[in-house]
Amino acid sequence: MESSAAPFSSAAIPLSARLEAALSDLFSRAPAQLFPRARRLYFDKYPLEGHPDQLAADVQASPFRTFVLSEVPPAVEEPPSAADPAVATPGDDGTEGVGAPAIAALALVHWQAAEIDLDAAIRYLEQHWQLEAAELQPMAESWFRDGGAWVRISPRGAAPEPAPAPPASNG
Repeated sequence: MESSAAPFSSAAIPLSARLEAALSDLFSRAPAQLFPRARRLYFDKYPLEGHPDQLAADVQASPFRTFVLSEVPPAVEEPPSAADPAVATPGDDGTEGVGAPAIAALALVHWQAAEIDLDAAIRYLEQHWQLEAAELQPMAESWFRDGGAWVRISPRGAAPEPAPAPPASNG
């Protein structure tokens, strides 16, 4: 199911065609990985279901919104020898020589709701994305900019999240 043009890794998670297309669309519009804060803000604002303005205007839209919560940065591939004139130079977006990111966790938000029904969330994931969650963890705080109640989703087969880097010392 994964094509070489996909901007994310689906090897660890069996993705439905619908979820793969939504991820491909989102990752193609997201800021480059060279800009992690901008990329994080983009993932917090734009759900996989589509643009927020379109979803707000659609009376048939589900109250659930799915967001990329965590991705595992791709491994940087060794570039070919710089002495070779046939070698392409890195692109302006800084992605040349960088593998695809892997999804570690998703967030499912019950848009503008104070609580989330876990059974309804599981049904939505299964019916809309054909995704089986290994773990749903309800979160106490509201989603980004008071978006609503949400759960952290760890899909079956998801890539493990990297360990946080130790704080840099000033000495």
